[in-house]
Amino acid sequence: MYTDYEALVADPDVDAVYIATTHNFHHENIRLCLKNGKHVLSSSFTHNAPTEGIICGTQGYIRVPGFLWAHEFHIHLEGQDEPETIHLPYAEGENFRFEIAHAMQCIEAGKLERDIMPLSETLAVMQTMDTLPAQWGLKYEGESINGTSINF
Repeated sequence: MYTDYEALVADPDVDAVYIATTHNFHHENIRLCLKNGKHVLSSSFTHNAPTEGIICGTQGYIRVPGFLWAHEFHIHLEGQDEPETIHLPYAEGENFRFEIAHAMQCIEAGKLERDIMPLSETLAVMQTMDTLPAQWGLKYEGESINGTSINF
């Protein structure tokens, strides 16, 4: 048990840290981890946000309720009255197990980035994602507009 992030990153037995704080703290938390020689896994998704993924195709669509933590998905094909429901075999909390396992393989191999998605690609995706809230006029608590901090 750690009393603060500094104690966590100071622990020599900790190799990697998963950043699950709200995105407005990610930069600060990630810099702290990297400054202390820790590997970092990070996600920018909020756990209480309603989410649904829909993949559209020429013969129907797939609906994935709660797509970030999906336990099932529904295949809706044209001409069928009822969708086919596929249940995923993962328990609650296993959502990132494959990503975490791959990160551990990279760490053990001494890699500083993944072959599957190199840092340059990650940065390009993040840059695109950073432009979307501005295009939508979306601001988050802790951000600033013209030097004035936003507090809700």
